[in-house]
Amino acid sequence: MAPKGIAGIVINSTDSYALVQSVLSVSKIRINAALKNSGYFGTLTWNGDNSRVMHLADIPKYVALKIGDTVVTDGKSAIFPKGVTIGTIAGYSVDNKTGFWDISVELSEKMGSLNKVYVVKNLKKAEVQKIQDTMQAVIKKKMISRTLFTDILIMIFLVALQIVVLDRITVFGKYTPVLYPVFVMFYPFFRNKFQFLALSFLIGLTIDGFHYSWGSMHLQQP
Repeated sequence: MAPKGIAGIVINSTDSYALVQSVLSVSKIRINAALKNSGYFGTLTWNGDNSRVMHLADIPKYVALKIGDTVVTDGKSAIFPKGVTIGTIAGYSVDNKTGFWDISVELSEKMGSLNKVYVVKNLKKAEVQKIQDTMQAVIKKKMISRTLFTDILIMIFLVALQIVVLDRITVFGKYTPVLYPVFVMFYPFFRNKFQFLALSFLIGLTIDGFHYSWGSMHLQQP
């Protein structure tokens, strides 16, 4: 922390020195920040344009803003304590992509001339981190179970649509429309790859079972 605000995060240290990542790091640091007057909170980042200005996002556009309003840390992370001054609102506009405010925050500290900082150790960081890790694990577990259930429902729908409807349609007298491969084509790439392989194999095997082919290709004699 700096005398007038926040400065960065210690990412490595020795007995005599510390390596600090500045808050002015494009796409590297996301700071939990809040409007001091209203308490609404969002995410503060730097877009690399101006070393005096950061941007606060995720604030709903129905929240009343005023130039000069103070922005502080909201204490929801294990890094910065609550209520530390970050800066003041220098401007704002609605982000057309998100529908939320895009708030320009002028930093209280002049980062370009900063030469003195304080290293603050959060004595309860381990406790806070443990709670956050537990919560994230629970959320991840629920997401996996929900997505697996959703995948199975989609598979059942595609198989039923293929067997009951599409297999009875002939295009130009010899082509049968096939829809179920879209499950593989549009499967989210960031999901579990083993789950993807297993479900893809299962949907193919199910279709083969209804066609009595079991993976073999049947050629129709002219």
